[in-house]
Amino acid sequence: MKTKIILLVVLVLLAAVVVGNIIYGNKLAKEIDAGLKEKIANNELPVAIEYTGVKVNPLFSQVKIKDISVGALNKEATFKCEMLDIDIPYKEAQRWLESTEFEAINSLKIKLVKPEVRGEDENVSVIFDDVTVDFDGQLSKEDFDNMETRFPDKKQELLLSFSGLKVKLPENTYSNPPLSQLQEQLTSIDAGNYTLVYNPELKEIYIREFSIESPVISYKGHATFKYEGEGGRDFEPKTAAMESRLRLEPKHFEWEDENGGKGEFQLDKLVFNTNSTMSFDQKTFPQGDMDLEVVNLKIQYDNPNTNNGQSMMSLSMSDLDVERFNFNYHLDREKLSITNSRIKSSLLDAYINADVDMDLSNPANSTIKEAKVTVHDLAPDLEKMVNGFEQQMGKELPRENGAIVLELSGKLARPTIKGFEF
Repeated sequence: MKTKIILLVVLVLLAAVVVGNIIYGNKLAKEIDAGLKEKIANNELPVAIEYTGVKVNPLFSQVKIKDISVGALNKEATFKCEMLDIDIPYKEAQRWLESTEFEAINSLKIKLVKPEVRGEDENVSVIFDDVTVDFDGQLSKEDFDNMETRFPDKKQELLLSFSGLKVKLPENTYSNPPLSQLQEQLTSIDAGNYTLVYNPELKEIYIREFSIESPVISYKGHATFKYEGEGGRDFEPKTAAMESRLRLEPKHFEWEDENGGKGEFQLDKLVFNTNSTMSFDQKTFPQGDMDLEVVNLKIQYDNPNTNNGQSMMSLSMSDLDVERFNFNYHLDREKLSITNSRIKSSLLDAYINADVDMDLSNPANSTIKEAKVTVHDLAPDLEKMVNGFEQQMGKELPRENGAIVLELSGKLARPTIKGFEF
């Protein structure tokens, strides 16, 4: 019996909280609505600002503004939003409405539902499913006024995220058929995220996370930037460290241009990884690792109005087929290593390994300690070019088991090839 009584009391209390929250929320909503309308009426900006209603949830410190539109007077709205959702205490919202001047920004979260931005040309628009801005920190008017001589002394964190981005451009943005095909694939992004942390004690700007996800692109990583200086006037970047991964998987497409040419593009994947640091003082190449992988890149183009796709070098470039391309780069101070790098294509199959002592101030003066390039399976046209070069030089390039083997050393600007001195 006691349990039933306790349960009944709890339910009554919950109902009272819910009903009280609704009643008090409606009262606050009317006050904010009246304040907003007064602000808009007294604002002399050359734009029209409209919305259909305000809703307040005091229990969760939420203010919602419905069906916002902003546009030039007597013209179509250039910005629309189904809902502006602000996580902010009521007293803070009231302070913003009553203040005629900016005073401070405290921690708050803003979410825009179905925001849409349109250009003067109706064929240009940017639409999101939602956009979220989450700020954790405190910035005063004094902080902004003194930014030139003194950065804020408190830690700040800003999160920007979105989902369902779609960009609409005029159909004739790119007259080149391949570019127009890529445009269709690259103007839609599923989600994006960007978290920025400002730490004045460490004099560091930390991008804790950045990411983009779409049907054809995946890009993720983080980065740290160190700086010197007390404000914008003496700000000086010192170092940057970044770790990221880019993956590109565009969809296969074909095209036909106005000259009767037909083309085809295919790329199974392109992956680029980097884990590197850079010093702005020394202005050197990035230190660390970079890896590039390309798998099954095919470009075919047949234009009956050209010279059968022949280039000036007598190489047929109308068909390019790269089965695999790998490039692995590691730079430690002045020691550059290129390892397990390979290109296997319709033109040739080649392996590359190299160790180079870099002259970072004058790269052409760098010294190749040892390098080996092995090339075989040359395309017929490329084989003819090599034979013609050898006839001009009066000697053959070094070969092993039918493959051209180039062992290089000496200065990067003018290397020596073992067995092919001239």
